[in-house]
Amino acid sequence: TPAGPLWEAPMSVARYFGQSIPVGGGGYFRLYPIALTRQLFRHVLRRGRPVNFYLHPWEIDPDQPRQANLPRRTRFRHYVNLRSTAEKLDKLLQTFQFTTLSAVVARAQQP
Repeated sequence: TPAGPLWEAPMSVARYFGQSIPVGGGGYFRLYPIALTRQLFRHVLRRGRPVNFYLHPWEIDPDQPRQANLPRRTRFRHYVNLRSTAEKLDKLLQTFQFTTLSAVVARAQQP
């Protein structure tokens, strides 16, 4: 582009038995047990790919205001395991090294 190259950072997935299993964070991080998340991270990393992990700030606030009248599926997806997210994040930070997306792009641009 006129402003420079455009980089895409797709959500990380682990491939098992021909299926793509989301790894990257958000609702999947809250839903999966920490042991599964660690296993999926290792699976992606063993294949030489970085894990693109994200977390919304509200996902570590279990006392956030609850919206009334949400459909059951939406309510589940939004509020599942909010109470355990901060603890799971601490465990993940103790297990893996993290960096910023801009550092990954800078490393990829090196000759």
